[in-house]
Amino acid sequence: MLPFDTNSEAGIVGTLLYKPSFIIHSENLKPNFFYTKEYASIYWAIMELYKKGIDKIDEFNIITQLNSNKATSSILGKDKDKYIIELMDKLQFVKRDTVEEYLHLCNIVTSMSFKREVYKNIKDFESRVLDVNDLDLNKLNYDLVNNIDNLAIKYTNKEEIPLFSDKLDDILQEIEDGRNENGSYGIPSVFKELNNYFSYEKGELILYMARRKHGKSVIGMNELVHKLKMGLPCVYFDTEMQDKLFTTRLLSHLSQVEEQKIKNGIMTDEEIKSMRDAILFLKNKAVFSHIYDPSWTREKLYTHAKILKHKINFKFMVYDYLKITDNMMTSSSEQYNELGNWTNFLKNDIAGGLDVPVLSMVQLNRNGDISDSDKIERYATAGIKWTPKTPEELINDGKEYGNYKMEVMFNRIGGEIKDDEYLNYWFDKPKLTIHQCENIIRESPSFMKEGGK
Repeated sequence: MLPFDTNSEAGIVGTLLYKPSFIIHSENLKPNFFYTKEYASIYWAIMELYKKGIDKIDEFNIITQLNSNKATSSILGKDKDKYIIELMDKLQFVKRDTVEEYLHLCNIVTSMSFKREVYKNIKDFESRVLDVNDLDLNKLNYDLVNNIDNLAIKYTNKEEIPLFSDKLDDILQEIEDGRNENGSYGIPSVFKELNNYFSYEKGELILYMARRKHGKSVIGMNELVHKLKMGLPCVYFDTEMQDKLFTTRLLSHLSQVEEQKIKNGIMTDEEIKSMRDAILFLKNKAVFSHIYDPSWTREKLYTHAKILKHKINFKFMVYDYLKITDNMMTSSSEQYNELGNWTNFLKNDIAGGLDVPVLSMVQLNRNGDISDSDKIERYATAGIKWTPKTPEELINDGKEYGNYKMEVMFNRIGGEIKDDEYLNYWFDKPKLTIHQCENIIRESPSFMKEGGK
Protein backbone atom coordinates (compact mmCIF):
# COMPACT_ATOMS: atom_id res chain seq x y z
CA MET A 1 0.00 0.00 0.00
CA LEU A 2 1.25 3.47 -0.87
CA PRO A 3 2.17 5.66 2.14
CA PHE A 4 -0.30 8.36 3.22
CA ASP A 5 -1.56 10.03 6.40
CA THR A 6 -5.20 11.11 6.27
CA ASN A 7 -5.04 12.36 9.87
CA SER A 8 -2.40 14.93 8.92
CA GLU A 9 -4.38 15.92 5.82
CA ALA A 10 -7.51 16.36 7.94
CA GLY A 11 -5.51 18.41 10.46
CA ILE A 12 -4.30 20.77 7.74
CA VAL A 13 -7.76 21.36 6.31
CA GLY A 14 -9.31 21.63 9.77
CA THR A 15 -6.75 24.22 10.82
CA LEU A 16 -7.32 26.32 7.70
CA LEU A 17 -11.09 26.27 8.14
CA TYR A 18 -10.63 28.02 11.47
CA LYS A 19 -7.30 29.82 10.92
CA PRO A 20 -7.11 30.48 7.16
CA SER A 21 -4.17 32.88 7.55
CA PHE A 22 -1.92 29.88 8.24
CA ILE A 23 -1.98 29.07 4.53
CA ILE A 24 0.62 31.76 3.85
CA HIS A 25 3.12 29.60 5.74
CA SER A 26 2.58 26.59 3.47
CA GLU A 27 2.71 28.02 -0.05
CA ASN A 28 4.93 25.12 -1.15
CA LEU A 29 2.29 22.57 -0.18
CA LYS A 30 0.37 21.83 -3.38
CA PRO A 31 -3.16 20.38 -3.55
CA ASN A 32 -1.87 17.35 -5.50
CA PHE A 33 0.34 16.43 -2.53
CA PHE A 34 -2.82 15.23 -0.74
CA TYR A 35 -3.78 11.57 -0.98
CA THR A 36 -7.45 12.22 -0.19
CA LYS A 37 -9.05 14.04 -3.12
CA GLU A 38 -11.75 15.66 -0.97
CA TYR A 39 -9.16 17.27 1.29
CA ALA A 40 -7.11 18.28 -1.74
CA SER A 41 -10.14 20.02 -3.27
CA ILE A 42 -10.95 21.97 -0.11
CA TYR A 43 -7.29 22.95 0.36
CA TRP A 44 -7.26 24.21 -3.24
CA ALA A 45 -10.45 26.21 -2.66
CA ILE A 46 -9.06 27.91 0.46
CA MET A 47 -5.80 28.66 -1.34
CA GLU A 48 -7.65 30.26 -4.28
CA LEU A 49 -9.89 32.30 -1.99
CA TYR A 50 -6.87 33.64 -0.17
CA LYS A 51 -5.17 34.61 -3.42
CA LYS A 52 -8.24 36.74 -4.15
CA GLY A 53 -7.95 38.46 -0.77
CA ILE A 54 -11.01 36.67 0.67
CA ASP A 55 -10.22 35.77 4.27
CA LYS A 56 -13.74 34.76 5.29
CA ILE A 57 -13.58 31.00 4.88
CA ASP A 58 -17.09 29.63 5.34
CA GLU A 59 -19.10 26.90 3.63
CA PHE A 60 -20.66 29.36 1.16
CA ASN A 61 -17.33 30.73 -0.11
CA ILE A 62 -15.74 27.28 -0.25
CA ILE A 63 -18.66 25.79 -2.19
CA THR A 64 -18.73 28.76 -4.58
CA GLN A 65 -15.02 28.31 -5.27
CA LEU A 66 -15.37 24.54 -5.72
CA ASN A 67 -18.21 25.07 -8.19
CA SER A 68 -15.95 27.32 -10.28
CA ASN A 69 -13.89 24.27 -11.25
CA LYS A 70 -15.51 21.22 -12.83
CA ALA A 71 -12.89 18.83 -11.49
CA THR A 72 -13.20 19.87 -7.84
CA SER A 73 -16.96 20.21 -8.07
CA SER A 74 -17.35 16.65 -9.31
CA ILE A 75 -15.09 15.20 -6.60
CA LEU A 76 -17.43 16.22 -3.79
CA GLY A 77 -20.57 15.36 -5.75
CA LYS A 78 -24.09 16.75 -5.52
CA ASP A 79 -24.24 16.78 -1.73
CA LYS A 80 -21.16 18.95 -1.33
CA ASP A 81 -23.10 21.54 0.75
CA LYS A 82 -23.98 18.96 3.38
CA TYR A 83 -20.51 17.39 3.18
CA ILE A 84 -18.72 20.72 3.79
CA ILE A 85 -20.96 21.65 6.74
CA GLU A 86 -20.49 18.26 8.39
CA LEU A 87 -16.76 18.36 7.68
CA MET A 88 -16.34 21.77 9.33
CA ASP A 89 -18.00 20.44 12.49
CA LYS A 90 -15.90 17.28 12.48
CA LEU A 91 -12.52 18.86 11.71
CA GLN A 92 -12.65 21.37 14.55
CA PHE A 93 -11.40 18.56 16.77
CA VAL A 94 -8.20 18.02 14.75
CA LYS A 95 -7.25 21.65 14.05
CA ARG A 96 -3.91 22.99 15.27
CA ASP A 97 -3.42 26.22 17.20
CA THR A 98 0.17 27.13 16.33
CA VAL A 99 2.06 27.63 13.09
CA GLU A 100 4.69 25.12 14.23
CA GLU A 101 2.09 22.36 14.68
CA TYR A 102 0.49 23.22 11.35
CA LEU A 103 3.82 23.14 9.51
CA HIS A 104 4.61 19.77 11.09
CA LEU A 105 1.45 18.36 9.46
CA CYS A 106 2.42 19.98 6.15
CA ASN A 107 5.84 18.33 6.30
CA ILE A 108 4.22 14.94 6.89
CA VAL A 109 1.85 15.31 3.92
CA THR A 110 4.69 16.55 1.68
CA SER A 111 6.92 13.65 2.72
CA MET A 112 4.19 11.10 2.06
CA SER A 113 3.52 12.56 -1.37
CA PHE A 114 7.25 12.49 -2.18
CA LYS A 115 7.47 8.83 -1.14
CA ARG A 116 4.48 7.90 -3.31
CA GLU A 117 6.01 9.54 -6.35
CA VAL A 118 9.38 7.93 -5.72
CA TYR A 119 7.69 4.54 -5.40
CA LYS A 120 5.75 5.00 -8.64
CA ASN A 121 8.90 6.05 -10.47
CA ILE A 122 10.85 3.10 -9.08
CA LYS A 123 8.12 0.73 -10.28
CA ASP A 124 8.23 2.35 -13.70
CA PHE A 125 12.00 1.98 -13.99
CA GLU A 126 11.79 -1.53 -12.58
CA SER A 127 9.69 -2.60 -15.54
CA ARG A 128 12.08 -0.89 -17.96
CA VAL A 129 15.12 -2.50 -16.31
CA LEU A 130 13.51 -5.94 -16.56
CA ASP A 131 12.56 -5.37 -20.21
CA VAL A 132 15.22 -7.26 -22.20
CA ASN A 133 14.25 -5.36 -25.35
CA ASP A 134 14.99 -1.94 -23.85
CA LEU A 135 18.70 -1.63 -24.69
CA ASP A 136 19.08 2.14 -25.05
CA LEU A 137 21.32 2.76 -22.04
CA ASN A 138 21.74 6.49 -22.73
CA LYS A 139 18.00 7.04 -22.89
CA LEU A 140 17.41 5.05 -19.72
CA ASN A 141 20.12 6.95 -17.86
CA TYR A 142 18.83 10.33 -19.10
CA ASP A 143 15.27 9.56 -18.04
CA LEU A 144 16.40 8.36 -14.63
CA VAL A 145 18.53 11.45 -13.88
CA ASN A 146 15.95 13.84 -15.30
CA ASN A 147 13.20 12.20 -13.26
CA ILE A 148 15.17 12.55 -10.02
CA ASP A 149 15.96 16.21 -10.81
CA ASN A 150 12.29 16.99 -11.39
CA LEU A 151 11.35 15.44 -8.07
CA ALA A 152 14.01 17.50 -6.29
CA ILE A 153 12.74 20.71 -7.86
CA LYS A 154 9.11 19.89 -7.07
CA TYR A 155 9.63 19.00 -3.41
CA THR A 156 12.71 20.87 -2.22
CA ASN A 157 12.80 24.13 -4.20
CA LYS A 158 10.25 26.92 -4.27
CA GLU A 159 10.87 27.41 -7.95
CA GLU A 160 13.33 26.63 -10.68
CA ILE A 161 16.48 28.74 -10.54
CA PRO A 162 16.67 30.78 -13.76
CA LEU A 163 19.75 32.04 -15.55
CA PHE A 164 20.33 35.75 -15.17
CA SER A 165 19.71 36.26 -18.87
CA ASP A 166 16.25 34.69 -18.46
CA LYS A 167 15.17 37.36 -15.97
CA LEU A 168 17.09 40.36 -17.34
CA ASP A 169 14.19 41.69 -19.40
CA ASP A 170 11.91 41.65 -16.35
CA ILE A 171 14.53 43.45 -14.26
CA LEU A 172 15.02 46.15 -16.89
CA GLN A 173 11.26 46.61 -17.15
CA GLU A 174 11.01 46.98 -13.38
CA ILE A 175 13.76 49.63 -13.43
CA GLU A 176 11.91 51.49 -16.19
CA ASP A 177 8.60 51.27 -14.34
CA GLY A 178 10.20 52.86 -11.27
CA ARG A 179 11.16 56.04 -13.13
CA ASN A 180 9.13 59.22 -12.61
CA GLU A 181 8.51 62.03 -15.08
CA ASN A 182 10.49 64.52 -12.99
CA GLY A 183 13.63 62.40 -13.21
CA SER A 184 13.30 60.80 -9.76
CA TYR A 185 13.10 57.08 -9.10
CA GLY A 186 10.77 55.06 -6.87
CA ILE A 187 8.05 56.48 -4.65
CA PRO A 188 8.92 60.07 -3.67
CA SER A 189 8.92 61.36 -0.10
CA VAL A 190 6.45 64.02 1.02
CA PHE A 191 9.56 65.88 2.24
CA LYS A 192 10.71 67.02 -1.18
CA GLU A 193 14.34 67.76 -0.39
CA LEU A 194 14.83 64.20 0.86
CA ASN A 195 14.22 63.05 -2.71
CA ASN A 196 17.68 64.43 -3.54
CA TYR A 197 19.08 61.69 -1.30
CA PHE A 198 16.71 58.72 -1.65
CA SER A 199 13.22 57.59 -2.58
CA TYR A 200 11.10 54.72 -1.29
CA GLU A 201 12.15 51.76 -3.40
CA LYS A 202 10.85 48.19 -3.29
CA GLY A 203 12.80 46.00 -0.91
CA GLU A 204 14.30 48.92 1.03
CA LEU A 205 13.88 50.03 4.67
CA ILE A 206 14.01 53.75 5.46
CA LEU A 207 14.50 54.46 9.16
CA TYR A 208 13.71 57.75 10.94
CA MET A 209 15.41 58.36 14.27
CA ALA A 210 14.04 60.72 16.94
CA ARG A 211 13.69 61.25 20.67
CA ARG A 212 10.46 60.20 22.38
CA LYS A 213 7.51 62.58 21.99
CA HIS A 214 9.16 64.43 19.11
CA GLY A 215 6.97 63.39 16.17
CA LYS A 216 8.14 59.99 14.95
CA SER A 217 4.52 58.99 14.31
CA VAL A 218 3.80 62.33 12.61
CA ILE A 219 6.54 61.60 10.08
CA GLY A 220 4.96 58.23 9.33
CA MET A 221 1.48 59.72 9.08
CA ASN A 222 2.59 62.55 6.78
CA GLU A 223 4.25 60.02 4.46
CA LEU A 224 1.20 57.73 4.63
CA VAL A 225 -1.22 60.48 3.56
CA HIS A 226 1.11 61.56 0.77
CA LYS A 227 1.12 58.02 -0.66
CA LEU A 228 -2.66 57.67 -0.26
CA LYS A 229 -3.15 60.87 -2.24
CA MET A 230 -0.95 59.33 -4.93
CA GLY A 231 -3.51 56.50 -5.10
CA LEU A 232 -1.24 53.86 -3.54
CA PRO A 233 -2.71 51.21 -1.21
CA CYS A 234 -0.85 51.29 2.12
CA VAL A 235 -0.64 49.64 5.53
CA TYR A 236 0.23 51.19 8.89
CA PHE A 237 1.25 48.78 11.65
CA ASP A 238 1.15 50.56 14.99
CA THR A 239 2.60 49.81 18.42
CA GLU A 240 1.47 53.12 19.93
CA MET A 241 -1.89 54.43 18.72
CA GLN A 242 -5.24 52.69 18.91
CA ASP A 243 -7.72 53.41 16.12
CA LYS A 244 -9.44 56.33 17.89
CA LEU A 245 -6.26 58.29 18.57
CA PHE A 246 -4.87 57.46 15.14
CA THR A 247 -8.09 58.70 13.52
CA THR A 248 -8.18 62.08 15.32
CA ARG A 249 -4.58 62.68 14.39
CA LEU A 250 -5.11 61.57 10.80
CA LEU A 251 -8.15 63.83 10.42
CA SER A 252 -6.22 66.74 11.93
CA HIS A 253 -3.45 66.35 9.39
CA LEU A 254 -5.82 65.91 6.46
CA SER A 255 -8.17 68.77 7.39
CA GLN A 256 -5.57 71.06 9.00
CA VAL A 257 -7.95 71.45 11.94
CA GLU A 258 -6.26 71.23 15.33
CA GLU A 259 -6.61 67.81 16.93
CA GLN A 260 -8.04 69.24 20.15
CA LYS A 261 -10.89 70.90 18.20
CA ILE A 262 -11.69 67.59 16.51
CA LYS A 263 -11.90 65.96 19.93
CA ASN A 264 -14.09 68.61 21.61
CA GLY A 265 -16.17 69.35 18.49
CA ILE A 266 -15.79 73.14 18.75
CA MET A 267 -15.10 74.11 15.13
CA THR A 268 -15.97 76.87 12.70
CA ASP A 269 -18.14 76.19 9.66
CA GLU A 270 -15.04 76.19 7.47
CA GLU A 271 -13.29 73.72 9.77
CA ILE A 272 -16.36 71.44 9.76
CA LYS A 273 -16.31 71.47 5.96
CA SER A 274 -12.60 70.60 5.94
CA MET A 275 -13.33 67.76 8.33
CA ARG A 276 -16.10 66.40 6.11
CA ASP A 277 -13.82 66.52 3.06
CA ALA A 278 -11.16 64.61 4.98
CA ILE A 279 -13.68 61.95 6.03
CA LEU A 280 -14.95 61.57 2.46
CA PHE A 281 -11.37 61.09 1.26
CA LEU A 282 -10.79 58.35 3.82
CA LYS A 283 -14.07 56.64 2.99
CA ASN A 284 -14.02 56.84 -0.79
CA LYS A 285 -10.44 57.21 -2.02
CA ALA A 286 -7.94 55.99 0.55
CA VAL A 287 -7.15 52.27 0.39
CA PHE A 288 -5.22 51.35 3.52
CA SER A 289 -5.30 49.43 6.76
CA HIS A 290 -4.29 50.57 10.25
CA ILE A 291 -3.64 47.78 12.76
CA TYR A 292 -2.68 48.44 16.37
CA ASP A 293 -0.89 45.93 18.55
CA PRO A 294 1.43 46.96 21.40
CA SER A 295 3.06 43.52 21.39
CA TRP A 296 3.83 42.73 17.78
CA THR A 297 5.92 39.62 17.22
CA ARG A 298 7.77 39.09 13.98
CA GLU A 299 5.63 36.06 13.16
CA LYS A 300 2.40 37.97 13.80
CA LEU A 301 3.54 40.98 11.79
CA TYR A 302 4.62 38.82 8.86
CA THR A 303 1.29 36.99 8.86
CA HIS A 304 -0.72 40.24 8.81
CA ALA A 305 1.52 41.77 6.15
CA LYS A 306 1.24 38.70 3.92
CA ILE A 307 -2.55 38.66 4.28
CA LEU A 308 -2.82 42.35 3.37
CA LYS A 309 -0.43 41.89 0.46
CA HIS A 310 -2.89 39.36 -0.98
CA LYS A 311 -5.92 41.43 -0.01
CA ILE A 312 -5.05 44.98 -1.16
CA ASN A 313 -1.58 44.51 -2.74
CA PHE A 314 -0.21 47.41 -0.70
CA LYS A 315 2.66 49.43 -2.19
CA PHE A 316 3.89 51.22 0.93
CA MET A 317 4.18 50.17 4.57
CA VAL A 318 4.77 52.01 7.84
CA TYR A 319 5.83 50.20 11.02
CA ASP A 320 5.54 52.51 14.03
CA TYR A 321 7.99 51.79 15.65
CA LEU A 322 11.10 49.65 16.35
CA LYS A 323 11.15 48.74 20.03
CA ILE A 324 11.47 45.77 22.35
CA THR A 325 8.13 43.97 22.68
CA ASP A 326 9.52 41.04 24.70
CA ASN A 327 9.40 42.03 28.38
CA MET A 328 11.55 39.03 29.32
CA MET A 329 14.65 40.69 27.87
CA THR A 330 16.38 42.52 30.67
CA SER A 331 20.05 42.98 29.74
CA SER A 332 21.16 45.79 27.44
CA SER A 333 22.95 43.38 25.12
CA GLU A 334 19.77 41.32 24.65
CA GLN A 335 17.73 44.43 23.89
CA TYR A 336 20.31 45.84 21.48
CA ASN A 337 20.48 42.51 19.67
CA GLU A 338 16.68 42.34 19.45
CA LEU A 339 16.47 45.81 17.85
CA GLY A 340 18.98 44.64 15.28
CA ASN A 341 16.94 41.49 14.66
CA TRP A 342 13.82 43.58 14.10
CA THR A 343 15.68 45.80 11.64
CA ASN A 344 16.93 42.75 9.75
CA PHE A 345 13.39 41.32 9.71
CA LEU A 346 11.79 44.51 8.36
CA LYS A 347 14.47 44.91 5.69
CA ASN A 348 14.75 41.34 4.45
CA ASP A 349 11.55 39.46 5.37
CA ILE A 350 9.06 42.28 4.90
CA ALA A 351 10.57 44.80 2.45
CA GLY A 352 12.56 42.21 0.51
CA GLY A 353 10.22 39.26 0.87
CA LEU A 354 7.07 41.18 -0.05
CA ASP A 355 8.82 43.51 -2.52
CA VAL A 356 7.62 46.76 -0.94
CA PRO A 357 9.26 49.86 0.57
CA VAL A 358 9.04 50.05 4.36
CA LEU A 359 9.26 53.13 6.57
CA SER A 360 9.97 52.66 10.25
CA MET A 361 11.19 54.64 13.24
CA VAL A 362 13.54 54.08 16.13
CA GLN A 363 13.98 56.04 19.34
CA LEU A 364 17.11 58.02 20.13
CA ASN A 365 18.49 57.91 23.64
CA ARG A 366 19.26 60.99 25.75
CA ASN A 367 22.64 61.36 24.07
CA GLY A 368 21.01 61.46 20.65
CA ASP A 369 22.26 58.00 19.69
CA ILE A 370 20.61 54.70 18.69
CA SER A 371 21.13 51.66 20.83
CA ASP A 372 23.33 49.15 18.96
CA SER A 373 23.43 51.52 15.99
CA ASP A 374 26.03 49.43 14.16
CA LYS A 375 23.65 46.50 13.80
CA ILE A 376 20.72 48.72 12.87
CA GLU A 377 22.77 50.61 10.28
CA ARG A 378 23.98 47.28 8.87
CA TYR A 379 20.44 46.34 7.78
CA ALA A 380 18.54 49.60 7.21
CA THR A 381 18.85 51.23 3.79
CA ALA A 382 18.93 54.83 5.01
CA GLY A 383 18.72 56.57 8.37
CA ILE A 384 17.36 60.07 8.92
CA LYS A 385 17.82 61.88 12.22
CA TRP A 386 14.89 64.12 13.23
CA THR A 387 15.59 66.56 16.07
CA PRO A 388 14.42 69.96 17.34
CA LYS A 389 16.76 72.82 16.66
CA THR A 390 18.83 74.13 19.52
CA PRO A 391 18.16 77.69 20.80
CA GLU A 392 21.36 78.79 19.05
CA GLU A 393 20.24 77.27 15.73
CA LEU A 394 16.80 78.88 16.03
CA ILE A 395 18.38 82.30 16.56
CA ASN A 396 20.96 81.84 13.82
CA ASP A 397 18.54 80.45 11.21
CA GLY A 398 15.49 82.58 11.93
CA LYS A 399 11.88 81.48 12.37
CA GLU A 400 11.26 81.26 8.62
CA TYR A 401 13.70 78.36 8.45
CA GLY A 402 11.80 76.13 10.84
CA ASN A 403 12.01 74.69 14.32
CA TYR A 404 13.17 71.13 13.45
CA LYS A 405 15.87 69.64 11.27
CA MET A 406 16.63 66.43 9.39
CA GLU A 407 20.04 64.89 8.79
CA VAL A 408 20.69 61.92 6.50
CA MET A 409 23.07 59.96 8.71
CA PHE A 410 23.66 56.93 6.48
CA ASN A 411 22.38 55.97 3.05
CA ARG A 412 23.03 53.01 0.74
CA ILE A 413 21.07 54.30 -2.25
CA GLY A 414 22.24 57.91 -2.37
CA GLY A 415 24.26 60.62 -0.72
CA GLU A 416 24.56 61.77 2.88
CA ILE A 417 24.38 65.25 4.34
CA LYS A 418 27.68 66.80 5.36
CA ASP A 419 28.45 67.11 9.05
CA ASP A 420 27.75 70.85 9.12
CA GLU A 421 24.49 70.75 7.13
CA TYR A 422 20.86 69.89 7.77
CA LEU A 423 17.42 70.16 6.16
CA ASN A 424 14.98 72.62 7.73
CA TYR A 425 11.33 71.98 8.61
CA TRP A 426 8.53 73.52 10.62
CA PHE A 427 6.78 71.04 12.93
CA ASP A 428 3.17 72.16 13.48
CA LYS A 429 2.27 69.91 16.42
CA PRO A 430 -1.40 71.01 16.89
CA LYS A 431 -2.18 70.02 13.26
CA LEU A 432 0.18 67.02 13.13
CA THR A 433 1.93 68.39 10.05
CA ILE A 434 5.55 68.88 9.05
CA HIS A 435 6.14 71.72 6.57
CA GLN A 436 9.22 72.11 4.43
CA CYS A 437 11.02 75.45 4.72
CA GLU A 438 12.83 77.45 2.09
CA ASN A 439 16.59 77.44 1.72
CA ILE A 440 16.65 73.81 2.80
CA ILE A 441 20.36 73.18 3.43
CA ARG A 442 22.00 75.58 5.86
CA GLU A 443 25.29 75.26 7.64
CA SER A 444 25.47 75.18 11.40
CA PRO A 445 26.65 78.49 12.92
CA SER A 446 30.39 78.93 13.23
CA PHE A 447 30.35 78.84 17.05
CA MET A 448 28.90 75.30 16.93
CA LYS A 449 31.69 73.96 14.74
CA GLU A 450 34.70 72.23 16.28
CA GLY A 451 37.18 74.77 17.55
CA GLY A 452 34.82 77.61 16.65
CA LYS A 453 36.09 77.64 13.09
